[in-house]
Amino acid sequence: MKDLGKSVRWPAPPLVLAQFQTRLRVMHQRWRAATILSRIPPHLRASLPQKLTAFEIFHNKKDNWGYTRMWRGDYLSIADELEPPSTVSTWHDGIQALRSAHPFGKVLFSTYIQKFNKFNKSSLRVLVITDRYVAKLKREIQIAQRAHSPFKRLVQ
Repeated sequence: MKDLGKSVRWPAPPLVLAQFQTRLRVMHQRWRAATILSRIPPHLRASLPQKLTAFEIFHNKKDNWGYTRMWRGDYLSIADELEPPSTVSTWHDGIQALRSAHPFGKVLFSTYIQKFNKFNKSSLRVLVITDRYVAKLKREIQIAQRAHSPFKRLVQ
């Protein structure tokens, strides 16, 4: 079956087996999900949780939100993304300093952003999203912390 049993209509169970059928449906849904996910190549599977979160946010709000592109997440840990590329070790040292100052588990996303002040003057900053907070840093990745906002404060 191409749809892995999604279109199969479950018969009404006897009352004795109603609870068993509920559990059997859950087992079938998990098996179906695992089968679908196993067909995704491993190099694409890493970005799947990020893309699912973006889908929940942008569904019916934005047509082209980049789901067809390759997502890497922590872009600044890649030598090609840093300016100049020789600052990869500085980036890793800065992240370790940030981790010791404000503990977190993992960097989910990092990139360069343009900050504009009230006089329309722009400056390059680094945006770091971790599993615990969002941080805006100076471009000189010596991690002189500029802003630190826990997710709890952002969601309220």
